[in-house]
Amino acid sequence: VLQLMNAVDVRKEAELRWVEAEKDLEKALEEVKMVNTSLVDSKVAHEVAQEKSFNATSAANEAEEKAAIAEELLNHTRKSLLAQQHQLEKVRKFISDIEDKSRAFAADLAAAKSEVEMQSETVRNARE
Repeated sequence: VLQLMNAVDVRKEAELRWVEAEKDLEKALEEVKMVNTSLVDSKVAHEVAQEKSFNATSAANEAEEKAAIAEELLNHTRKSLLAQQHQLEKVRKFISDIEDKSRAFAADLAAAKSEVEMQSETVRNARE
C-alpha cells in the first residue's frame, strides 16, 4: 500500500511537472513574441525562442518519463497487491477451515462429555 501511495505521489509530481512544463512553454512563446517585436535582428529573437522551447520541451520530456515510471510502478504495485490479496484469501480460508474443525471438535467433545455424564449417572444408579 505504501508503494502504491508512493507511486501515486510520483505520478502526481510528474503531472505537476508536466503542467509546469506546459506553462514554461507558454511563457517561452510569450517571450518570443515580445522579443520579435522589440528586436530588429530576427535571428537573435529566433535563437532565444529556440533555447526556451528546448528547455520547455526537455522539462516536458522529463515529466513524461517520470509519469511513465510512475505508471509502471503503479502497475507493479497493483500486481503485488492482487497477489497479496490472493494470499490473504487463502489465509482466511485456512482460518475458516480451522474454525469449522474447532466447532466440530467442540461439538464432538460436548457430545462425549454428555455421554460420559450419562454413563456416570448410570453407574451411580447401578451402585445405589
